[in-house]
Amino acid sequence: MIEKDKYWYSSVKWNKHYADLHGHKYQLLSIKGKCSCNELLLHNAWCKVKAMLEVSKQISDTKAFLYIDSDTIITSNYSMTDILGYIRQELKWDYEKKPVAFNQDGPGWACKFTMSMKKKYSYCLNSGTVFWINNIKSIEIFETWWQSSSDPYDQSRFPSKWRTDWPWEQAQIYKVYEIYKSSVLILSFPDKPFLPWTSLKNPTSQYPTDYVEPWCFSHWPGKYYYIIIIIIINIIII
Repeated sequence: MIEKDKYWYSSVKWNKHYADLHGHKYQLLSIKGKCSCNELLLHNAWCKVKAMLEVSKQISDTKAFLYIDSDTIITSNYSMTDILGYIRQELKWDYEKKPVAFNQDGPGWACKFTMSMKKKYSYCLNSGTVFWINNIKSIEIFETWWQSSSDPYDQSRFPSKWRTDWPWEQAQIYKVYEIYKSSVLILSFPDKPFLPWTSLKNPTSQYPTDYVEPWCFSHWPGKYYYIIIIIIINIIII
């Protein structure tokens, strides 16, 4: 049941319209009850991974999926087919070798925290958008990510109790990427550690003010975005 008084209902309507306009299938998924894996209670954000895994299995005849968080807005005038075709050509992206694409984060607080931890990472990821070709390898990647929710905390670089506290499933996306580097593409700037924010129009701005062209799948918190980010479960099926 869609709660129309919730803030994210506007993104549901907009993204459904986008999907219909360009001939894509659209599916809204929501959580009923508690999110848990192997009898361990998880924050609801973790169940986005479960949703990615289940939709891959249950709608097996779909070639590709784009997962988006509930407050993600798609603002392009082009179809996902055209956008992904362009990205594929621009980055020489071989879908067969790298069936999953993870999204970069911008240099905000979360990124700075990740890159400044005692056992830090040299790059930043954000699970607000995930694209994948529906095949055995992508299902294996999501299964590994989902089951990693049961890992002991002392095996993680993140100091928080991420099963129920921030950064939730994003703590383990790094582990998954390290395991499956050869099968995962990083969007939007794979040659950089994070999505660069630029504010040439207003250098003193806290957030980026410049457009990102011709595409961006990442966290862009100002008003000039292609896709922006956070939580609930909202899946576009291509």
